[in-house]
Amino acid sequence: MTAWDLTAGLKNLRAQVNARWPDRDRSSDGTIGDTAHQGSTSGHNPDDTSRARPEWNGDPDGLPEVRAWDMDSDLGEPGTSAQMLVDHIRGLPGAGSVLRYMIYNRKIYRASGGWAPVTYVGPSPHTEHIHFSGAWSQAADNDTGFDFRLDEVGNMPLNSDDKTYIREAVRSAMIEVLADGYRAAAGKAGGTSPDDRVARNVRDYLRAIVGGPTEDDIAAATTTLLAAITGVNSADPTARALSELDPAKIAAAIPDSVADQVADQLAARRAA
Repeated sequence: MTAWDLTAGLKNLRAQVNARWPDRDRSSDGTIGDTAHQGSTSGHNPDDTSRARPEWNGDPDGLPEVRAWDMDSDLGEPGTSAQMLVDHIRGLPGAGSVLRYMIYNRKIYRASGGWAPVTYVGPSPHTEHIHFSGAWSQAADNDTGFDFRLDEVGNMPLNSDDKTYIREAVRSAMIEVLADGYRAAAGKAGGTSPDDRVARNVRDYLRAIVGGPTEDDIAAATTTLLAAITGVNSADPTARALSELDPAKIAAAIPDSVADQVADQLAARRAA
């Protein structure tokens, strides 16, 4: 049989799937048809090939191409199923320009039918893999730029860029809250001597975050601080304690380790 290749359009889908789920099972992946497929009309049979029986042989390029790809249904990601991927593609704008139909778990989804599920009665129930059939056009064969937006499927862990963004956002927000608190308290501080206990609470909050507190520690200390920020008056001793801290000292008291902790916790929760 003449050398064949998978269409560039389906290679694009496969590459995006592999990038999104690098640890997925590939045992049931497939392209070229086996003997059973070769004995009938199938997208797994290459076009432009003598005695082959492809589903479609109408492209003008003359290259022997397979227009079907089977993807193992085990994505290797707890909580993310093959059905979730199928449903995502069904709702993806423009998917019909690159895919003609999908088969999975005894259902076939055709672009021409609005991707509605229809009972599939073929010899294989397609429970161990999803069958993707490329759209019947030269444009679909050649489409290497279609974005399947697979980051929207399942429980995608945060990457280093995501964590950096969260870290900076959390750090910035904490600095702004504390700086605003300083400005509000400093503007309303009166001549009353500060209560040592309240002053310690505020200072302990700033010292605590340097040591990397637990969520409960942060919540308790934040409650104390915000209570001082919201309702301070000239007689409020906490206001005087806050007034002793300038914004630069407040900002310096918020280390990267705190934002790192928050970002790591978000990443762990999303990956769980």
